Amino acid sequence: MLQGVGILLIGLFFLWYRTQLTAGEATLRLFVPATDIQVQGDQLSLKGYLIHGRWQEQLPIFFRIKSKGEQANWLHQTHSLIIQVRGEVKLPDARTNFGVFDYRQYLYSHNIHWLIQAKQLTIAGPATGIRAFIANTARQLHDSFDTLAVPEVRDYLQSLFFNDKQALDADVLTHYQVIGLIHLFSISGFHVNLLVRLLKQICLRVGMLKEHFEWFTLVILLLYGTVLGWPYGMIRALGDYGLPKVCIYRPKNRFETTSISLLLILVCYPLAIFSLSFQLSYALSFLLRYLSQRPTKHSPWLSGICLSFQCVLVAIPFLVYQYHEFSWVTVLFGQLFAGIFTLCLMPLLLVIMGAHWLGISGWFILLQRVVSWIIQRIEWLSETLAHWHLLQWRVGTPGRLIIGLLVLAILYYFQCQLTRQHRSRSYWGLALALMLLWSAPYLDPLGQVATLDVGQGDTHYIELPHQRGTYLIDACETIQYQQSAWQKRPHKTVASRQIIPSLKAEGCRTLDGIFITHADQDHIGALVEIMQTIPTKRLYLPIGMQASEKGQQIVKEAFMKSCYQKTELIWLSAGETYQLKGKTAVTVLSPDAIGTGKNEDSLVLYGQFGPQTFLFTGDLVGPNEEKVAERLNKKHWPVDILKVAHHGSDHSSATDWLERVHPKCAFISVGRKNRYGHPGKRVIEDLKQQHIAIYRTDQQGAIHYYYFHGRWWIKTVQ
Repeated sequence: MLQGVGILLIGLFFLWYRTQLTAGEATLRLFVPATDIQVQGDQLSLKGYLIHGRWQEQLPIFFRIKSKGEQANWLHQTHSLIIQVRGEVKLPDARTNFGVFDYRQYLYSHNIHWLIQAKQLTIAGPATGIRAFIANTARQLHDSFDTLAVPEVRDYLQSLFFNDKQALDADVLTHYQVIGLIHLFSISGFHVNLLVRLLKQICLRVGMLKEHFEWFTLVILLLYGTVLGWPYGMIRALGDYGLPKVCIYRPKNRFETTSISLLLILVCYPLAIFSLSFQLSYALSFLLRYLSQRPTKHSPWLSGICLSFQCVLVAIPFLVYQYHEFSWVTVLFGQLFAGIFTLCLMPLLLVIMGAHWLGISGWFILLQRVVSWIIQRIEWLSETLAHWHLLQWRVGTPGRLIIGLLVLAILYYFQCQLTRQHRSRSYWGLALALMLLWSAPYLDPLGQVATLDVGQGDTHYIELPHQRGTYLIDACETIQYQQSAWQKRPHKTVASRQIIPSLKAEGCRTLDGIFITHADQDHIGALVEIMQTIPTKRLYLPIGMQASEKGQQIVKEAFMKSCYQKTELIWLSAGETYQLKGKTAVTVLSPDAIGTGKNEDSLVLYGQFGPQTFLFTGDLVGPNEEKVAERLNKKHWPVDILKVAHHGSDHSSATDWLERVHPKCAFISVGRKNRYGHPGKRVIEDLKQQHIAIYRTDQQGAIHYYYFHGRWWIKTVQ
């Protein structure tokens, strides 16, 4: 039977996973639900479904809004639409750094193969039908809270009861995610059980019979799930509640009920298997069903701690694969947060919601302010706990052997807990597996030098074998150009999108040092955010930026917000050599005079990593380039791998300079289709004529040089 179910699911997977479009210019007619219309500054984002075709393929649509009036029109669109789009059908962007969010893979897991960059977008008229009606209703319910006087109350209502995490501030959401409590904002059995209990109290008090109440509740949950778009947690919770009432085959217990709902989801939508929310929802649900077979004799408080610990254990393999880290904070504070949400926050929000729909929310303004105060205290606590690095395990990307041993140890632990046999042995096995997981970054014998893809800027990551030392050279942040207020979009920094996730994927827990080459935004702009997130022991600055007011302000802010209060500041000048860890050292070749942090004042570092030597040049230009070449030739130091200066600009890396340095490989950190025309044609031609291997982040993504004893190799993301 299991083989038959497996074959069926595989067949359904290939039936779902298909497309009818090809890349290129196209004019398409699509249905756009009201819930999938989003305006952020001058960008309009839509999710549409093909009307003409063999099936309704889903497509994300991005359109550049040209005026404030056009933006206002889209902001007031609250109904589902039929639109005609002319634009380019193209592949979604794939990840360009290891360990970061892969937008293309994410869309593929939802059976979305293409996106449209729209050039012209025309509204053909309002959409009709049941799907349009449901989407319109959901949008109206969501938008009905926009008139609430207190923003925090509105945001939490929309996120907790309407499954809209985007309503929350991005930093707040990150804090909840770091401490492992993001599930509180996903519609699940936690929410459904609370709503059913409250509804039961109301219905029974007004005289409704218990039998009638159960069917009434089932109808209400069906309508609620339909409006929300059926998140996986809602489907599971509804299955637990409704399947025993409607199934011809009556499940014998809740374990069977959960199994049936899981199979129903996979039969109807097999791609759900790729969703982290689906995986965690059912993994934790099966855990609770499993543990219910073993009655506990502990106090409620101790039982809650044990349950939180066991839930974290089950979630670890999923969280490590997705985020490369997890937190033990949930074990100590999970019950506290769950109690605050269940007994205080959510009931009060439901009261405010009911009053708002009755048109009397103004009478409850004091209650809204009280709830706002509670929310602020919760967010403060979550932010504080998110910076408890001892409870946060960043393990990078462990090998399959370590993950396999961990999974076996977890399964053995639960089996021993259920049978009450060999429990001490299971504790030792689990402890050993967890210590192996924690030690995973230090077990890796490879060293590396990585040029991360950060767009038009520089960030290089250095990791010595067994992670004896970890360093950054530069901390890029993109330059924000002047825009009108209506055009500005929510900005997600390069550090939060690319640099920090890449460091997490490497298992980097602390940085032994950050070298800043000069004071330009694309080399120092992310320093504050990185030092705020990752403990940094030393900050190395060139004397070439000692007179830079802008650079000094950034450094001062970084020290003020640093999560490590003992960071040491070291100024560098030409001729000095600094020992990193072990036998690895770097020599400063420039600058040799105090400067204002301009390109010509860039820090230049020379060092050997494994069998190859590196020259990091920042944005070096002018006479200082010649000084660097002279110092290299004077000491007869070869350059195997060159970080090409100033993103390959024609103003750097002169032809004769390249001939004198003559590296084997050239790494160019440069943004795709950048406005400066980098890298210059002359520089690329010179590199090719001298038979220097070229690696570019705009074409190949991040560039990783790995070494192990006397061997070395280069690997790119794309």
